[in-house]
Amino acid sequence: MQRIVPAILSFEQHRDTLQREPVTYRPAGCPHCGLARLWGHGGYVRKADRDRSSPGSLNPVLIPRFFCQGCRHTCSRLPECIAPRRWYGWAVQQVVLLWLLAGGSLHQAAVRGGVDRHTVRRWSISGRRI
Repeated sequence: MQRIVPAILSFEQHRDTLQREPVTYRPAGCPHCGLARLWGHGGYVRKADRDRSSPGSLNPVLIPRFFCQGCRHTCSRLPECIAPRRWYGWAVQQVVLLWLLAGGSLHQAAVRGGVDRHTVRRWSISGRRI
């Protein structure tokens, strides 16, 4: 099972798809046992809209969850516009990692990406230059 639903590139598109076609997010099978009988199991929220100021923010962003009848595990599906297990978006990570690949320092990459140096260090391979 893919954890990311492709072709949903904005928070607005994600919200509209959840309202009009929620079946788009339903996995074909359980990622744990493979059983194809998943129920909708509510969802959780993420503060993923970091590009907007507070008045225009789309936070919180709802992420749908599903429950497997066979193994009793839950799983969720993310739109492509939200990076899994990351606070920062894809574009910020790309800027930082490209800078490191080009030979820049952790400090320079942090400044260019607008993130903390410790975050850049965590993203790099064991804190070393790539």
